[in-house]
Amino acid sequence: MKIKNLMSHIFLIICSILTLFPFVWLGIGATNTSSQITLGKISMGSNLFANFASAIEKANVLMGLKNSLVIALSITVLVLIISSLAGYSLVVFPDSKRELIFKVMLFSMMIPFAGQLIPLFKIFTKMKLLNTYAAAILPSISSVYLAFFFRQSFKAFPKELIEAARLDGLSEFGIFFKIVFPVMKSTYAAAGIVAFMGAWNSYMWPLIVLQSNKKMTLPMMAASISNGYSPDYGALMVILIIATLPMITVFFLLQKHFVQGMTGSIK
Repeated sequence: MKIKNLMSHIFLIICSILTLFPFVWLGIGATNTSSQITLGKISMGSNLFANFASAIEKANVLMGLKNSLVIALSITVLVLIISSLAGYSLVVFPDSKRELIFKVMLFSMMIPFAGQLIPLFKIFTKMKLLNTYAAAILPSISSVYLAFFFRQSFKAFPKELIEAARLDGLSEFGIFFKIVFPVMKSTYAAAGIVAFMGAWNSYMWPLIVLQSNKKMTLPMMAASISNGYSPDYGALMVILIIATLPMITVFFLLQKHFVQGMTGSIK
């Protein structure tokens, strides 16, 4: 038994090292020059402030941070509301076609986003929404995956509370926002982390619809710096660190709720 526990700990330590190494290497790379990074130097350097100044010079990092936050937070809030309402309705409201609707929703997940790019681009072109935050936000405000996630969580919600609220004359929206929502905070936290990370890392669609430098997000800025014959890897590392910090912050702030939400607990 001791040998088994020892092997398990060794395996977990190796996995932890492999998981943390990219972040450590990112931090080390931000302190070295491009040539040192290319040569694979894995020790701290003294070029951090020069790389930071180069990143500020080559990309409007604060503007990119603001654009990424506006888009990611808007998508997160809207997708949580819409997907949770969809999941709630699939569980609470009895309907003979409910399972059919749910199967159609799951089937839509099989359509790759690349196959939706041209139709979406034509729609937003006709709506004259190109190069606006709305164009980057609207296609992502609903998620079948999160609707499925909420549906599975709502199945464990006590139906007696909903019935008692209906008898007291509370509307369905009142039941949802005053009773269901406060109880399911852990589920919302877990879904919020997933939604925020997906929106924050989004690159392909914003690259297509945000055609102005003033609307560029941090992933777009990082890609623009890495292009060319002689990329400035030091500045790129700085931008990637700045782009990573919000995700790490959100995850650690909601870590406890994330674990509870993923395991389906309701508190």
